[in-house]
Amino acid sequence: MLKKQKTRCLLLMLFAAMMFTASKAYGAQIEEKTYPEDIIELKQPRYIIPANDKDLWILFVNPKDEIVAENARSKAKFIINADQQGKPSEAVGCVINGKFHTAWRAKTDAKTLLFTTLDLKASRVESPIIVDKTTEPLPRIKLGCIENVVNLVWYGERADSKGHKNSIYASRSFDGGKTFSEPFEVTPQTRASIYPTLVTDEKGNAYVFTEVVNENGREMVFRKTTEKGWEEPVSIGKVGIVSLYIRPLKVGNRLMVFWFNSYEDGVPVTEMAYSDDGGKTWQRQVFETTRYFDLTGMQAVAGDDQNVYLVLSAVDKSKPEDDPRKLKDQLLFYYSNDGGKSFSGPINIRHDAFGSYTRAQFPNIVAKGKTVVVVWNDYRNIRANLYMNYSTDGGVTWQDKDIPLEEPGKFNTVLHWDVNNLIEQQGTYYVLAHRFKTDAMDEAYPVLISFKLSK
Repeated sequence: MLKKQKTRCLLLMLFAAMMFTASKAYGAQIEEKTYPEDIIELKQPRYIIPANDKDLWILFVNPKDEIVAENARSKAKFIINADQQGKPSEAVGCVINGKFHTAWRAKTDAKTLLFTTLDLKASRVESPIIVDKTTEPLPRIKLGCIENVVNLVWYGERADSKGHKNSIYASRSFDGGKTFSEPFEVTPQTRASIYPTLVTDEKGNAYVFTEVVNENGREMVFRKTTEKGWEEPVSIGKVGIVSLYIRPLKVGNRLMVFWFNSYEDGVPVTEMAYSDDGGKTWQRQVFETTRYFDLTGMQAVAGDDQNVYLVLSAVDKSKPEDDPRKLKDQLLFYYSNDGGKSFSGPINIRHDAFGSYTRAQFPNIVAKGKTVVVVWNDYRNIRANLYMNYSTDGGVTWQDKDIPLEEPGKFNTVLHWDVNNLIEQQGTYYVLAHRFKTDAMDEAYPVLISFKLSK
């Protein structure tokens, strides 16, 4: 029996390798760049950050507690926190007007939120400034920048006079990160908040969505700020226990947010809401076909003002114990062609004859108009590999064969579970992942895979 299983695995890997060779001809033109000398800290997120239409950076933390910013097209490499004390975590970045802004939480005896700017023209990292040392910031940080406006949102655990702690805070800069406002409590008078989110629009306005716990139970709350300051928080409505995923979007003048929660019956379900009046009132929608689906990944993007896309990875808790779909993640894709007011039913974008017995998780997504591309972690070849599929008609139809982005079965290459690290620049797609050096999966380095869709 063992011999037959080994033979089957070898045949599957050989077939997958043949499909990888074929995929270069019919599906995509694929290249990759690896950074084997750069070891990443696996518990920390990493980011792919476009600098303009041509430049590209990656940002990560290594086991030496160094925050590394590395240019993907040159040998330029900077240690953002050189000579700084404190263990860094949750380093986030954005690039605007030749300035690479980075914020992170540093922990010594105290917890501090730091910010610095890398001047790309001068190749100089400015001395960091302290944005906050009073709210006991935790490593859940969001950063947005446009022109001279920099928005920072984070999760702090400072207790108030009533003993309530775990709130969302924000600080803003209007001079390109030289100075910041005093920390502002976005979710006051609540017993707890948890996952901060942030959307920064073309005017620098900030939009924050989060779950809060108060005397009314659990609610999804929205709050925004303009040049006039923070407006009063708005309750989108009662929610269940939110688990990890809250994805906000601004699509034209429409605001929307997707979230994953479960109610008292313990049944998980994905929901969303949208507003057409700047967040004053909200319309809610439940994705009924996601009921009982326990998520392991969620991403949402807009291709334009009309085309909005949602992709999930999840296990189906409604299945009996002997059904592999109860344990193996599958992909669910939804599209909207009316700007997010309504969505399709789930679309199958993965094609694997043994798909019920193998996992597909951590989907990344990018879209431009009706062209939408999804990359995910796929285990059909035992090891974790990257696969891709795409649609050119707004998500209605997809390629009839999934496209491997690396030689199947050769490496363990893994996407981050939370960060959407798939972007498009001038017709070329880039996805950032990490590749383990051995099957022990204890040490990994960044890998940047690029591809173009075949015409």
